[in-house]
Amino acid sequence: MFHLSWIVLLLPAAGLLVNLFIGGRLSRRIIGAIATGVVALSFLFGLTLFFALFSLPPEERIVTSKLWDWITIGSFDVDAALLI
Repeated sequence: MFHLSWIVLLLPAAGLLVNLFIGGRLSRRIIGAIATGVVALSFLFGLTLFFALFSLPPEERIVTSKLWDWITIGSFDVDAALLI
C-alpha cells in the first residue's frame, strides 16, 4: 500500500496539467470539477494511507517509500523518497 504513496502527489499535478493545457477549451464548471476531484481523490488516498499507517504497531509507523535513485556516485546514493 505504501509503495503507491506517490499517487497523493501525482493526482493534483495531473489535474494542474489537464487544466493548464486543455482548460481553455473547457467550461469553468468542468475545470472546477477536475480541480476539486483530483484534490478530493488525493485527500481520500491520503486518509487511506493514514489509517493503514495507524493500524501498524507504534514502532513501525515510519515508512519510507523510495520513488527513484536521484544521485548515485560510487557508494554515495541519494534517493528521491517520501517519508510517511
